[in-house]
Amino acid sequence: MTDSTFDSERRLARAGGTILLVTIGYPPDQVGGTEVYVQGLGETLLARGWRVAVACLEEFSAPDAPAIRRRDTALNGLPVHRIGLNQAKLNTSGLAFDDALRRRIAGEFLRVLDELKPALVHVHPLRLGVFNDIIAAAHQRGIPAVFTFHSSTTTCPRGDMLYLGREDCDGRLDQSRCSACLMQNRGLPVPLAHALARVPQVVWAATYAACKPIRLLRKVASLASLPLSIGWLRRNWDTCTGLSARVVAVCEWVKRASELNGVPAGKILLSRHGLRIPSREVRPPADAPPVFGYLGRCSPEKGIESLVDALAQVPAEVKFTVEICSATLTKQYHHAEEAHCVRRVRDLAARDPRVRLLPGVPDDRLAETLAGWDALLVPSLWFESGPQVVYEAFAVQTPIIGSRRGGIAELVRHGVTGFLHDPGDSAALARLLTENARDVSQLRALRANIPPQRTVASVTQDMEALYHELLANAKKVDAVPAA
Repeated sequence: MTDSTFDSERRLARAGGTILLVTIGYPPDQVGGTEVYVQGLGETLLARGWRVAVACLEEFSAPDAPAIRRRDTALNGLPVHRIGLNQAKLNTSGLAFDDALRRRIAGEFLRVLDELKPALVHVHPLRLGVFNDIIAAAHQRGIPAVFTFHSSTTTCPRGDMLYLGREDCDGRLDQSRCSACLMQNRGLPVPLAHALARVPQVVWAATYAACKPIRLLRKVASLASLPLSIGWLRRNWDTCTGLSARVVAVCEWVKRASELNGVPAGKILLSRHGLRIPSREVRPPADAPPVFGYLGRCSPEKGIESLVDALAQVPAEVKFTVEICSATLTKQYHHAEEAHCVRRVRDLAARDPRVRLLPGVPDDRLAETLAGWDALLVPSLWFESGPQVVYEAFAVQTPIIGSRRGGIAELVRHGVTGFLHDPGDSAALARLLTENARDVSQLRALRANIPPQRTVASVTQDMEALYHELLANAKKVDAVPAA
């Protein structure tokens, strides 16, 4: 696309209003792959002359604060409207069956929508509940919407895309199959889960309605809610993708899952992640002791417990350093699962002097930190759509030791740009750590195989072209006289 075309896009954006990016969270309060992606996109769009704002969810815990609050802030020149959910007063785990709460949360976003009157809404959901209402509202107001599919939790009720917890899933939403998988995940034997998954939805709906008000039958109501939640997820998916003008897939498995779930191939734009840091060549001293690094959330799906188990299996005489860098370690509010992971990581560091715990890495030190590691450890259990941190490590020629699943397996060539192990196999990960610590030269030799990486500017160029197309189409529709 030429500079003159980009100039036309910017003029169109300024004439038509703001691009509103709606997302799950936003730095500095929340930092993950989706959050970093949206921040990079928003700030680059702003630098290229577009009018941009962000609306996001945030969680906090304060007994004396309102259940839902809105904070209008700014970061690096971008207006950020933060819709806060007070975990001391709200239980957001059951949004599928709490229409009133979902409408309250969505209502805060709709107020932002009506105040800004954006030209286009670009939605980046993790789970679909509230975002379904936002896309529907944008459609009702004649505002084109773009939907970016970032995470396995978007279409997988378990979140990990593992069928019955054992085998990779293709991501297809199927009432019976997904119900059985979700029931097995909640502790039911597989044969019973399959049998119950075939019970008609009307029976489950009646059971849920009858049992929910009775305290002694709450567990029955909880069981009935599982197959009902599959239908709810399917309806939300159909609304979000059906009412969006385009669906953006950030990797190949996301594109395939979108097609399997009914999105026409022509409606999908494949646009991989881009980097905040430029690619550069790094050559650490050949005699430097081996250093491995982990960068990300301390949460179960990231495989942090598998890493803890692996490190415990590496013989004490094997010399290396592992730096675990996570903003979760200094986070004030933790979910129960996060708190458990943090305790396990802290216990390991207290026992093993080879393990160092560090806070999250700021952007201005990201390249330096990643370049200082002989390998980035990415032991994720679920289907990553990037992850972003793999691209960032490759930008400074740092190889990956990661799980053979999802986006990691798409990006890492075993023995060429890193090493792969089966997800959750702590013994295999321990062997890789031991072998590469004892002879780090093979790992350092892989740096030369890592090619330059795509940048956030490339992502922004993809989105600019898409916005230009949708805004031009919207302008043509507006110009058509009423019959």
